[in-house]
Amino acid sequence: MKKLIAAILICAFAPFVYADNDAATEVIANVLTNLNHFPTDDDKAALQGLIDDDNVGPAFKAIANAVMGIEHSASEDGKAALSRVLDADNADPRAKSLAEVVMNLNHGASDEAKAAIQELL
Repeated sequence: MKKLIAAILICAFAPFVYADNDAATEVIANVLTNLNHFPTDDDKAALQGLIDDDNVGPAFKAIANAVMGIEHSASEDGKAALSRVLDADNADPRAKSLAEVVMNLNHGASDEAKAAIQELL
């Protein structure tokens, strides 16, 4: 019974634990919108800040890490992490949208991808 109560409490408060997912969405979206072949040093610093922030959810951290490694497109390791985000039933829908953009990225975000990113903001 105690485990059931603990599980219910965790589920009820989990959205508040990762309150910085709004900020993470904005940072990642801005990097992707302005990306030209690879992230700038400033972009990498902002992404690293997300990775180091305990208040950012694991899906957003995985996306930030994948974006940091972009050289024209996501690396194989980055794509593997993005696939896990896309396959996760409990991943934030914004994270799934960003992961999809990064998976299909080729040198920069397409106009269609940029429009999808803008819908997240």
